[in-house]
Amino acid sequence: MIPQVLDPMPTEQHNQMKKTTIQAVKTIRFLIAHENRNIRKFIRGCLQGMENFDVVEWIPGQALLGTLLDEKPDVLIANGETPEMGAWKLVKTLRSLPGLKKTKVIIVSGDSCKEIIEEAIQAGVDDYIILPFSATLLEKRIEALFAERSKERRNRIPWVSQIPSFATEFLR
Repeated sequence: MIPQVLDPMPTEQHNQMKKTTIQAVKTIRFLIAHENRNIRKFIRGCLQGMENFDVVEWIPGQALLGTLLDEKPDVLIANGETPEMGAWKLVKTLRSLPGLKKTKVIIVSGDSCKEIIEEAIQAGVDDYIILPFSATLLEKRIEALFAERSKERRNRIPWVSQIPSFATEFLR
């Protein structure tokens, strides 16, 4: 058991926040769009611990925008390094479509370049998670997307305060 001093949020408090935060959403529909099957499987496994969710997987080779239009997910979890994401064109297109502009976008990528991450946030990405990551981190980031303060996320880069101090040297 983790001592409470080291635990940033006691489990009971975390569970209550999770229920309050996501309770308003009956079922969250996720679209996992990553070309690596193992990463798609890992993300799906991470989501298993969440309540009220539905997961659709994008199959590489299909048009991702077409899949988004067909499935209308609440959250897109995608790799930022695919050709369709080039220069964040897909995210910009998504933000311009009335039926999809409120879709939350989480990028899962091995690219930790600060400039790339800033470009992604400026293009309209809601969160950027650097590989590797834990199921707990993904769950907390998803909860944060649906919290009341999500409106403020566009004005700041949300991930900076959550990077361990030993990892920040890689972002310079």
